[in-house]
Amino acid sequence: MLAPSRVGKRWLLALLTAIVVGCAFYSLYFTLAAYHMHIAEDGRLQSLQIYQKRVEQRVRAYDRYQQLSRAAQAVIAKAAQVGANPGSWDRYQVNIDRPVSFAELAELVAQAEHGAAYYFKAQRLEVIVAATNGADQKQTAKESSSIEPDNEGAEALLMIQGAYLVRGR
Repeated sequence: MLAPSRVGKRWLLALLTAIVVGCAFYSLYFTLAAYHMHIAEDGRLQSLQIYQKRVEQRVRAYDRYQQLSRAAQAVIAKAAQVGANPGSWDRYQVNIDRPVSFAELAELVAQAEHGAAYYFKAQRLEVIVAATNGADQKQTAKESSSIEPDNEGAEALLMIQGAYLVRGR
């Protein structure tokens, strides 16, 4: 009888070992499944955090837009209050494209400024200066069709295009 009891104990030990190994595989399976679920949820959390940051940036941009819009509306209301609407301004076109002396150049450029009752809206302002010594000046004048050699006082070519906006009365 000793032999069957040893065999029974071995079967019992083998059965207990199989149950422990089965429980280990069972817990390992659910542990790995939970780990994979954790990884997936962590990725989802990161993408939701990025989405939240983008939404917050858009909200801030919209708030800045609202502030600028309110400020622009205030300026428009103030302009209308003081009578600065487009119909109350007279427009005088300016188109100068000719050789000038430096003195005349300084005077014309000084006139292209803003004042209390007028505003110069420039579309183009270009100054081309001719060479200063005699030989280079003749060569530059011959090369350039804009500055004629017969215009003795011309030291620069002035091109101004734009319009004066003058407040009407």
